[in-house]
Amino acid sequence: MPETPLLASRLNPKLSRRKAAKWVLNDAFREFATHLADVGTSEDPEVVHHTRIGWRRFKTALWLFKPTLPTTAKPPTAPLRPLLGGLGKLRNLEVALKETLPPLAQAYIAGDAHRAGAWQALLQTLTQAAHQQRQAVRATLQQASTQHSLQATTQWLKDLPIAKRPPGANTKIAGTLHQWARDRVAHLHKELQAQRKLAVDAESQHRTRILAKRMRYAIEALHPLLPVLHTRNWYAQARELQAHIGAARDITLASALVDELSLKGGPADFLRGVQYQSCKACA
Repeated sequence: MPETPLLASRLNPKLSRRKAAKWVLNDAFREFATHLADVGTSEDPEVVHHTRIGWRRFKTALWLFKPTLPTTAKPPTAPLRPLLGGLGKLRNLEVALKETLPPLAQAYIAGDAHRAGAWQALLQTLTQAAHQQRQAVRATLQQASTQHSLQATTQWLKDLPIAKRPPGANTKIAGTLHQWARDRVAHLHKELQAQRKLAVDAESQHRTRILAKRMRYAIEALHPLLPVLHTRNWYAQARELQAHIGAARDITLASALVDELSLKGGPADFLRGVQYQSCKACA
């Protein structure tokens, strides 16, 4: 079962789809905004991680409820793109430093003092890059355009109509909230299974991982409305697929960061070799 469902105590089959949409969207965006506020003061890598999870949940909720919302209802989030991109880059650096590189250290160093020095230099460069990126994210967060977009999106959510059929809404939607949720997640599961069969290279595997994340967050949002067996099995499949592809992708991202920082020599060559082997194993 999902570890942290968004609305386990409030979401129920008696709600209208539009009221459910408003609750889920508001809760997801509030989670994002709460963690985002902590980015300005906290050095904890998990803060950035949970901020990005909150954003993915919000985007998943927008996808889930798109047929329910007025066709003109688009949140004013475009100005957040620089911030979100910066958070992604910071997360990649932190994952490389805290998760990807530590298990590889001894395999590279192998008791050699020169290699140990080269590896330490690599870590110092990445640490400095992470520090600079965190400062850049904090500067972007304070920009007027970013703050205005956050406030405007909060107001947009507040103004979302919950009437039975707001102007511009899809009038072809039928059935209970219960059935709608089952159909929406079943469609997503079918899409994920189809994409999984096409995951033969890094790009297609990345698309598969994105769909696995969407499946995971959709189930977390809607699981009180879903069959228990499907919820448990599909959720476990999505998490396993996300983790399996993610392990190889983390190596790829770490190697790309090293190249981006123009780091040369043994550690860079070593990471490219690990990346190659990891991609072969994942495929």
